[in-house]
Amino acid sequence: MHRLFEWAKKARLVRTVKGRLLPVAKAAPLLADPLMLWHRAFEAVAELGEVLLGVHGGWAPAPSMLYDVYEETLPDVLNTLYSLPEPMPWPRLRDSVHLTYRSAYL
Repeated sequence: MHRLFEWAKKARLVRTVKGRLLPVAKAAPLLADPLMLWHRAFEAVAELGEVLLGVHGGWAPAPSMLYDVYEETLPDVLNTLYSLPEPMPWPRLRDSVHLTYRSAYL
């Protein structure tokens, strides 16, 4: 659930004020326009690296191996997902991600 809230914050749909989650007034028209809402949410995905993969450094648990290559991997994953005329077969998505981070670490 935390990731969903962070995504909504990155998409500027909600904001936190004194520990309370409030809607952003300027985003209200997006709720009536599903395509524009999708565009806003889609653009915000690129900013979710730390939320999805962990914080780099510090005392937190080790981040994902994808942390350093998130910005390069994300477009490839999205292109793979949205370029097919039918639902994405899991092995094809997995192989796309594996190739990206293997090339970065080998």
